[in-house]
Amino acid sequence: MSSALNAKELLIRAVECDQVGRILEAQTLYTEGIGQLMQFVNGEPDEAKRKGFLTRIKEYMDRADAIKARINGKLMLGEVVSHVSIDENDTGFDYDQLFGKYMDDKTVEIMLEEPYMTQNYQYQNLIRFLELAATNCPNLKYFRLITKEYKDAKNPDQQETNLGQIKGDLERRNVTVYIKYEDSLHDRKI
Repeated sequence: MSSALNAKELLIRAVECDQVGRILEAQTLYTEGIGQLMQFVNGEPDEAKRKGFLTRIKEYMDRADAIKARINGKLMLGEVVSHVSIDENDTGFDYDQLFGKYMDDKTVEIMLEEPYMTQNYQYQNLIRFLELAATNCPNLKYFRLITKEYKDAKNPDQQETNLGQIKGDLERRNVTVYIKYEDSLHDRKI
């Protein structure tokens, strides 16, 4: 029964996040909660109970699909608020100058697509970005990073270790972190 209780807690949090407009976090919680509830339902011997659970799961799946469509719609609109070309080895651009005007007390969620998290300077850049977010966004509750999985031959756990430390730091600030790996990722987006 513990997986059903855990699924229930995840789904309750998903609904709460959904209701206050934290759709990125809600999407993650719905997905995790539905997965756990499905595992529980598969082991349920009582047909009537299983049917009731499946009805609820369908409702949660419909809501998760609606959120996914909403997120994809926002991504597809891809309104370019500002475009800054920074050539390789260019200097003189700081994070506050680039992103500060978009980070304020209304910012509750940030999604970052950064395919190249392999070198120390890339982790340092991520930390600088997140420090600005933590300073400028007092209501930040959720951060989603989408990146490529990278295994360094010399240090195969480097990416996991570095991202784990960053995740721990944000969670100590009460920011939920979700890291997703997509091998097909190419462009950077915030």
